[in-house]
Amino acid sequence: MANNKVRVLIIDDDREDFELARKVFNRIEHTQYEVEWIPDYDAGLEALRGVTHDVYFIDYRLGADSGLDLLRDGVAAGCTRPMIMLTGLGDHTIDLQAMEIGAADYLSKNSLSPEVLERSVRYAINHCRTLEQLRHAKGIAEDATRLKDKFVALVSHDLKGPLYGLHSLLLMADKEATVLKSEAMASYVAIARDYTRKMMALAEELLKVERFKAGQIKLNSELVNVHELVDEIIARLLSDASRKQVAISSEIPQNMVFIADRVLLGEVFYNLISNAIKFSRQDGQITCLAPEGMPSTIAVADNGVGIPEQIISKLFSYEMKTSTIGTAGETGTGFGLPLSYEIMKAHGGDLRVESETGRGSTFYIALPPLQNVSKE
Repeated sequence: MANNKVRVLIIDDDREDFELARKVFNRIEHTQYEVEWIPDYDAGLEALRGVTHDVYFIDYRLGADSGLDLLRDGVAAGCTRPMIMLTGLGDHTIDLQAMEIGAADYLSKNSLSPEVLERSVRYAINHCRTLEQLRHAKGIAEDATRLKDKFVALVSHDLKGPLYGLHSLLLMADKEATVLKSEAMASYVAIARDYTRKMMALAEELLKVERFKAGQIKLNSELVNVHELVDEIIARLLSDASRKQVAISSEIPQNMVFIADRVLLGEVFYNLISNAIKFSRQDGQITCLAPEGMPSTIAVADNGVGIPEQIISKLFSYEMKTSTIGTAGETGTGFGLPLSYEIMKAHGGDLRVESETGRGSTFYIALPPLQNVSKE
C-alpha cells in the first residue's frame, strides 16, 4: 500500500467523530488516504452498492438505524470491498455479530490511532484481495470441471452409436467366419468383439457417472425386497462366476426390505458382486449376507486376493485410478465403485470396505435405519 492513494468512506451520523477519524488518517505516514463522509443509512447503502471506495467504515449507531443492518444489507447488495465496524464502546457481542455478518474488522473509536487504522485497513484490503483471488480460482476450477463433464458426456454419447454399429458388424463377420470355416478370421473377429465390448461398457459407465453427477438421475424410492433383488443380480452374473468356478450364495433373509431406488440399488449390488468375481480365485466363494448387529446393512464378502491397504482409501474416488487386472485377466473401467458410493450417499446411506491382502474383502452397503423394514 506504500505510496498508493486509498479511498476511504466513513458512514457515521456524527460529523465530529468523522472529523476526528479523518485527522487520524492524515497522520498516517507513507500512504495517502482520501477520506469521505456519508451521514445516513440510505446514502451509505447506495455507496456500498456502487463499490467506489477501497474500504468502508460503518458506525454501529446510525441515528435510529443499526450499522449491523447496513453491514448485512451491504453484503446482500454484493459489496466485495472490506467493511470495518466502528463503535463508541468496545462490545465483544457486537464484535462477534459484525464478524459473522462479514465485517473485515471491528474497531473502537476510543482506541483509534494511526498505527491501528493503518494496520486494520491494510489487513482488510489484503484479506479482501485474497478472497477475491480464491473466488476467481474457484470459478475457473468450476468452469473447467463443467467443461470436462460436458466433454466426457458428449464423447460418451457419441461413442455409443458407432460402437454398437461396429459390434453388430462384428457379429455378422463372426457368422461369416463360421461359414467360411476360417479359424484365423474367427480369432481376429473374437478379439475385435472383445475390445468393442469393453469400449461399449466404458461408454455406458461414463454416461451413468456424468448423468448422476449432473443430477439427471433421480431417486425413485420404493419398497425393495433385498433378498429378491440380490438373487436377480446373482442370476445375471452366474455365467461369469461359472467360468471361474466361483460359488455365489445369498444368506439375506427373505423378509428383508429397504425403501430405496430399486434400479440404482441393483447397480450397486451388481458392481460389488461382479468385482468379487473378478478378484476371486478359482473355486472361490462369495457370500451376500445381513451381518448380525448391523441393522440396515448388507455385506458382500469374498475370499479373493484382497485390496492393498494403500488403495483402500482411494477406491471410491473418480479422480484416483484404482482399477486393476482381475485374477483371470479381467479389466474394468474404474468407475463402478465411485458410482456405487455416490448412489449410496444419495440414499443417505454409506458404502465402506474391509479387506486384507490375500484373504478377501467385505463391502458393507448401509442405509439409514428408518429405511429398513421387515415384512412379516
